[in-house]
Order: sequence, then structure tokens, then C-alpha cells
Amino acid sequence: MASSAAPKPRRVALDTNVLLSALLFKGELATIMHAWQQPRATPRIVPIVSKYTAEEFIAALQYPKFAPTPAEQAEVLAE
Repeated sequence: MASSAAPKPRRVALDTNVLLSALLFKGELATIMHAWQQPRATPRIVPIVSKYTAEEFIAALQYPKFAPTPAEQAEVLAE
């Protein structure tokens, strides 16, 4: 007998480089972002980020090579 319940999302640990690629560059790794932001009720993954990684990510947003505007920074952090 098959269960009709939605599959449980996987918990996925993300590092700073993956977060930067997924959120800033919208390349192949953006699929990771879409997996946690699905419009359906249950996301496919639940991102897990350590406090250190979050702090490193926020600091990396200040690097001149990325240079997001304050509005872009806010948008990325909201995602």
C-alpha cells in the first residue's frame, strides 16, 4: 500500500561557496536554491548552515568582486 504523504525533505549542509554560487550567480547550483524555495507546500530540501558559514557568507557579500548593491544584498539574504 503506497503512502499518500509527501516525501520528507532532505536536510542538506551547505558551505559558503555553494551558497554564493546558488544565490549570487544563479548558475547550475541555483537548482539547490529552488529545491528549498519550491512553491509547493513541502520543499525537497531543508538547507542547514552553521553560524560560522552564515557569518562568512555575509562577509563575502562585502567583497569587491561580488559588489552587490545594498538592495541586492537584502534580496540575497532574504532568499
